[in-house]
Amino acid sequence: MINQQLTEVTTIHTMLPNYWPHFIASPYAYYNHESIYLYHHPQFNGQEVILPWNNQFTGCTSIIFENEATAIVDINILNKEEVYATLIHELFHCHQYHKKETRFPNELTGMAYPLERENIQWRIQEREWLNQALRMKDINKQREAIQAFIYWRGKREEQYNEFVQYENLIETIEGPAFFIEYHAYKDIVNQPDERVLERYLKSLTDYSIMTNKIRHSCYPSGLAICLLLETFSPKWKEELFDHQLTLYEVLKQEFESLAKAPKRMHLAYSLDNLIHEAEISKEREISHFKETNGLLFTLIGQGKIQQFDPMNIIKLHKNFLHKNGMTIRLQEQSIYFSKPVLALTENGLSDVTQLQFFIDHPPEQTIDGISIDGIGHFLGELKQIGDNFQFILSK
Repeated sequence: MINQQLTEVTTIHTMLPNYWPHFIASPYAYYNHESIYLYHHPQFNGQEVILPWNNQFTGCTSIIFENEATAIVDINILNKEEVYATLIHELFHCHQYHKKETRFPNELTGMAYPLERENIQWRIQEREWLNQALRMKDINKQREAIQAFIYWRGKREEQYNEFVQYENLIETIEGPAFFIEYHAYKDIVNQPDERVLERYLKSLTDYSIMTNKIRHSCYPSGLAICLLLETFSPKWKEELFDHQLTLYEVLKQEFESLAKAPKRMHLAYSLDNLIHEAEISKEREISHFKETNGLLFTLIGQGKIQQFDPMNIIKLHKNFLHKNGMTIRLQEQSIYFSKPVLALTENGLSDVTQLQFFIDHPPEQTIDGISIDGIGHFLGELKQIGDNFQFILSK
């Protein structure tokens, strides 16, 4: 399985200039939960090496490994074509690192995103027009559709500026990476271009994703803006790191908003139902976590989250469900959770007062605390209530 997915990996660096001008090549790795297959890393003289897996390798992302920006891909969750395209995506994030990109969003803003009727309604309108702009064959109608998109986003900027700027920044960071992933996927699959485009834009006008997965929904809108810039601002790639504008602002430089409101697109779904379903979805995720098999362990005490995956967090009131890996500072040690963990917080995302997670076996009691297999050793007092365990950390 792994050998099939790693076919021709050594040629990837030669492909990068096809996707972006002056693409800075970085080390990269494929991994499963046994081994890491690392390529072109200067720590190992650029040779292919196989290392044992460690918990720094989680998800498909870019990390700093042995002092080098390194793209990593989990081959257990992707097919061969997806592995290649995803790797190109993550290598672009390494390129951003080397170009000293600073246009990163505040993820806490995304966590506080308002599911208000007016904001969601205008957001749907703008995305319908953005989608139309990509479909138009007539250049004048395409321009009108882009102007309509700018009109509705402008309306939202007036009233929800902080949150629209969050979206603009996500589009600017993830849109170009999604753009080159799209081109990489086109290169490796034997499919018509239209079919590949549909694959990457299908969530652009998916109302459920639009309201329930705000961050994720900015990937296709960022891609759409990149595709339009290819036509209307041909030097956008060469100039992207020469300024601090967002992709949306670059596009807006080429167009003026419509003077009056464009016609409203028909909504095939009730806004109230969309908002209600988004809230219910969060509650469902939390409930599903609480039904996990195993022994429920509640850890009480002060901690500070150090690393998390913003694509895999569910926020409900003061609860944050980390679905896919999280590192927290507890009792002067960094603890990594590979399985889902529910954090009760104060003052936002980072300051944790309580953690809940499931364990397969009871903790081992020590003289001064407990040891939990695969997680760590903690100082404090253990209480057991039925099949549930509660541990109060020593200060």
